[in-house]
Amino acid sequence: MPRIDMEVLHMVQAMTRNWGALAFRGVVAILFGIVAFVWPGVTIGVLVVLLAAFALVEGVINVVAGLRVREGWAIAEGVLSVLFGVVVVIVGPAWTALALLYLVAAWAILTGIARIVAAIRLRRVLNNEWLLIASGAASLIFGVIAAVFPGAGILALLWFVAAWSIIIGIFLVVLAYRLRQLAHGLSHAGVA
Repeated sequence: MPRIDMEVLHMVQAMTRNWGALAFRGVVAILFGIVAFVWPGVTIGVLVVLLAAFALVEGVINVVAGLRVREGWAIAEGVLSVLFGVVVVIVGPAWTALALLYLVAAWAILTGIARIVAAIRLRRVLNNEWLLIASGAASLIFGVIAAVFPGAGILALLWFVAAWSIIIGIFLVVLAYRLRQLAHGLSHAGVA
């Protein structure tokens, strides 16, 4: 095994210990992509309703918790979440879906960059770092395309999200399998 610094070793150990969670995330991403292809209209509507419900419930919980401990930030955050949930309900699915598109685009860009950076840092230890780079590049490309071409239509975007989700899911499942193999090798080497 090549010589590695302690920070990278801790990162590798954390990733190998959590390979199962990574595999689970990959399977969930694949299933979400399949559902989005099969029921696109339902998927958009459900996402918007879940977003509004989450914001309302989370907001009420934060307000109550903030009042109990007299924490102004929790109250303010809760009020903002409730207001956001109400706006989502009032504005409706179309505008909310467009706003959600930009949020998803930003999220995809940031997570793509993070995966690429992690792969570069792990390249001396992880034999198949290209899988992490590929998943990061796919996220990054998707995010840029989604942000630049919002008029292409929410349905087309949803299908793109579905394909992206399936591709990312496959990469994550394969990466999890590779990390499982690495964990096994590390335990035999007495490193894990």
